[in-house]
Amino acid sequence: MADPGTVTMDAYCVDSDVGLAAMEASFNASTSKSYKITFPSGSTPIRTFSASVRSFPQIGNASKDGVVTGTIELRRSGAVVKS
Repeated sequence: MADPGTVTMDAYCVDSDVGLAAMEASFNASTSKSYKITFPSGSTPIRTFSASVRSFPQIGNASKDGVVTGTIELRRSGAVVKS
């Protein structure tokens, strides 16, 4: 069976970002959600997949100015759909 893989991204966490809040909630609840990656060029297909959040930056990672940065890791659990 093929490994569905992981997706990692650097994050600059802002409390008002609803997308990051949803990822953090999924991480805390250990649930899978549907995710979509849209590339900046606009010409590359959008990729949609189901995944669970395996790691999420924690408040202990805040810099001197209070900004929380870190890496988010998603563990895919199915096929990637290109549209």
